[in-house]
Amino acid sequence: MKEKYCYCAADIVKEHQKYDEKEKDASGNWVQSKKFKVAKITGPLTQKKFTVNLGYEMFMGPEIFFQPEFVNKDYREPIDQIVDHAILTAPIDTRASLYANIVLSGGSTLFNNFDKRLE
Repeated sequence: MKEKYCYCAADIVKEHQKYDEKEKDASGNWVQSKKFKVAKITGPLTQKKFTVNLGYEMFMGPEIFFQPEFVNKDYREPIDQIVDHAILTAPIDTRASLYANIVLSGGSTLFNNFDKRLE
């Protein structure tokens, strides 16, 4: 699900506002924003099919990399600062090439816009 539906938001406050917007249907009843997705999943063990409503989770899951204090107050250093600190510990003459050659490979780096957010 994370590779298909999740993404990194540039501004989580604006993203929350998009999902908070309510709309009226043809009969005048309030309905959820169309930003919410319905994921159709097949259980890996039982092969049973079910659906999951996804909303804020699509951008809040990846946000943990950039605001880890959401999960645990003891972790406060976001991934962009960790990468920056690692490069700054390298010799000064290699830093420019290290910044120009950051490679993201697999796993959670596959979130849409992860590279832009890290940049």
